[in-house]
Amino acid sequence: MTEGKIVQCIGAVIDVEFPRDAMPSVYDALVLPGTELTLEVQQQLGDGVVHTIALGSSDGYVVGSMYKIPVSRFQFLLDPKLWAASWTY
Repeated sequence: MTEGKIVQCIGAVIDVEFPRDAMPSVYDALVLPGTELTLEVQQQLGDGVVHTIALGSSDGYVVGSMYKIPVSRFQFLLDPKLWAASWTY
């Protein structure tokens, strides 16, 4: 787990700072521990800061808060029956 710090929070847009050698990739999921909030990385701004979109309410998060944030890829599980059905009209 990497420790990240919230540096800006404007509505659903949250900027998080990481050590430069541990920046998450674009489209990685950041799950804030102790909450149900997931952040999706949209852009790497440089200097270890990433631009994220909150996939839930960001009320109550304070700039400067430190979190040990696990970084993971979004995973989509598709049922082969549904996938095949989408191609047959």
